[in-house]
Amino acid sequence: MTTRQIAGLGSKQIAAFSAAEIAGLTQAQIASLSPAGLLGLSQAQIGVLSTDQVAALTRSQIAAFRPSQIAALSTDAASALTAAQVTACRSGRSPP
Repeated sequence: MTTRQIAGLGSKQIAAFSAAEIAGLTQAQIASLSPAGLLGLSQAQIGVLSTDQVAALTRSQIAAFRPSQIAALSTDAASALTAAQVTACRSGRSPP
């Protein structure tokens, strides 16, 4: 799928991706997912995100994550979070 096609997917469609498909998404494809669409990701799907994929997440995407989704990040992936992303996690909104 192209980045444009992936950007148009809803949470149910994203949730239907296998862990291998999630792991295979490029940074651009990850960044194109809507924050609402990411809510469909299971803990298993989030657990396969690489450090590069996590680094590509926008503050808005991170702010939309539920606490259980943040907790599902691998240790390596969680260590890739930037200070701005962590602030978004804590506040539940995208910082300016």
